[in-house]
Amino acid sequence: REDQLISEMQETETIVSLCPLIGARFGYALANGTVGIYERSNRNWRIKSRSIAIVLQAYDVDGDGVDELVTGWSNGKVDIRSDRNGEVIFKDSLNSSVAGIVKADYRVPGENLLICCSNEGEVRGFKFSEQGVNAAAANLYKDQQEAIRDLAQKKQALLLEHQNIQDAIEKIKKPGNEQNKAIALDPAAEIPANTEIQTILTVEQNRNDSPAHIAIRMKTSNHTIIRVVTLFAEGLFKGECLVVHPATNQVRENIVVPIIPPRDAPVDLHLQIFVGLKSSTLYHVFELARPLPMFSMYLLTENSPEGEPKGFISFTINERIPRVLVWINHHFLLAQEYAPNTPSLFVTFLAVRNNEKLIIKMQNTGQITIRTDDMELAGNIVQSLGKFLNIEVLQTAGDFPQELETLQKVFSHIEEYQTVRQRISSDMAEHANIIRSFLIRAEDSRLIGDITAMKRHYLDLLNLNRDLINGYKIRCTNHEELMKNLRYLNQMVQKAGNLRIGKFKTITINQCRSAIKTNNAQLLIKSIKTGNV
Repeated sequence: REDQLISEMQETETIVSLCPLIGARFGYALANGTVGIYERSNRNWRIKSRSIAIVLQAYDVDGDGVDELVTGWSNGKVDIRSDRNGEVIFKDSLNSSVAGIVKADYRVPGENLLICCSNEGEVRGFKFSEQGVNAAAANLYKDQQEAIRDLAQKKQALLLEHQNIQDAIEKIKKPGNEQNKAIALDPAAEIPANTEIQTILTVEQNRNDSPAHIAIRMKTSNHTIIRVVTLFAEGLFKGECLVVHPATNQVRENIVVPIIPPRDAPVDLHLQIFVGLKSSTLYHVFELARPLPMFSMYLLTENSPEGEPKGFISFTINERIPRVLVWINHHFLLAQEYAPNTPSLFVTFLAVRNNEKLIIKMQNTGQITIRTDDMELAGNIVQSLGKFLNIEVLQTAGDFPQELETLQKVFSHIEEYQTVRQRISSDMAEHANIIRSFLIRAEDSRLIGDITAMKRHYLDLLNLNRDLINGYKIRCTNHEELMKNLRYLNQMVQKAGNLRIGKFKTITINQCRSAIKTNNAQLLIKSIKTGNV
């Protein structure tokens, strides 16, 4: 009651488990095998596994007073990770999938044990104390893991160097390569030392069979070619990775990779680009990182009074226009820095997903007007601008005719579905009483030997049962439609809350919920428009 949304974080998959930790930190697990820790609204670390995390638990392994994160996995593995960096401190494995992990004083010595249970009934307890075997094993395992990691890196480097030398020797042995012996032994001579990769991000509109997308254009600085491109990005690709491998006859010094962000959110793109000559068998890997701004699917266009969106949100802030310009340059994907030399701000973007306009205006007085027919987009802009300018409290007013008209229709549909639901429920209750009556009559007819009457009653009973089944199907369909409209109603309340910041956001959400509870559509629309009643 009177709850307030303090912060909101977006993840790429369904959240399957949450676990509170010391302070303002908590652990989380996703359905795709991701496990990590947030501190307030900032993610400290995350890891991704092929298995699925079943359960999370907090437990102090090393006795420092700070809980580590214990994870039970679908493959039976149990690992304990540092809350600071996600490093594995201790691990064990059960014979089947982990069903649950608890901490309890099982042996009554006044000390909690870590107890793990599997799906097949296996129960295993761990005691981590200063004199405990598991604590010593955990510390030893940590030291061993660090040593193994260092040795593995050295091994990988030596294996790669060995492979390069073997390839160079094979090249030398081929006839006609005697004059290239000096070059063949030097893998770095495969491409010029001054080779660079130029990357450009551009917004592309919908053309022919190509949907709107962001084009990542990569080009080498010389005659070398790009053989493979690997992209890593959270929430953009299935498995968070995309590999582009052109056919041999299509390999060139440049390549274009299209990506389509499913929603407005900032993303860090990590690229691995394999570069070499056309005859190369070994390739140099260039690793680059490019940030994708939150509003990357919006194309800067010329200002025009024609076709302006009817929806808008208006508010006043105590900031100068140059600060808002800095926000625009940071949060939109622009070919060059946007810096108009005008006393007021008037900028137009085209949402390439649906070809609708987004207009941002600002006067010297600090009044900002955002014109768009998408309430969710307007809310995202308000929240992003507020976070960038450190605005803690902001009241706004606006109108979104298209979405509010749809909301009014949904509100009336909900009333109709609830009326139909009540009528169907009463009809089913009435039919149940009639079935009881028919069943008694049929049994009475059977007992007195009136088979004809018994058949007639059972036939009526069969027809009535069919009516009940049909009524149940109608009720299920009606329930699905009712839930669909209620979800839409809840989404609209969240959108209305995102149009404000701080206490005004909480007030708007509470007023919208009160209007829904009293079945008052006009009060709901007024609360969305003004944020108060």
